Amino acid sequence: MAGANESGVVLEVPEVEPLVASWRRRHDPAADTGFPAHITLLYPFIPPGDLTDGSLEDLRSIARGAMPFRFALVGVDEFPGLLWLRPEPSSAFVALMRRSGLHTPDSLPTGDGTPTRSRT
Repeated sequence: MAGANESGVVLEVPEVEPLVASWRRRHDPAADTGFPAHITLLYPFIPPGDLTDGSLEDLRSIARGAMPFRFALVGVDEFPGLLWLRPEPSSAFVALMRRSGLHTPDSLPTGDGTPTRSRT
């Protein structure tokens, strides 16, 4: 779970909360804090102390400029210590990841979607 010295870029997906709520309550400490069901676009992101009004406005601009798109959660995949639901098509998510990662080139995702910078 991200701590006070970490940030990430997520896309909230409230529509899936009824489907995953009981699983999240058992296995996801963030669920107890009220953090919603989501798709992580970029983690880690800029450390909270380094976030500026400009970087937050850039993210808002990216969000406003994104066209709505449909997707389905088609399978369960795993990162070490983490299960996640795979969205398809993934191309719109990859585009959002890359656009939001322009602020932190060392956090851009690799070809498999994992960040190039490890968690610290």
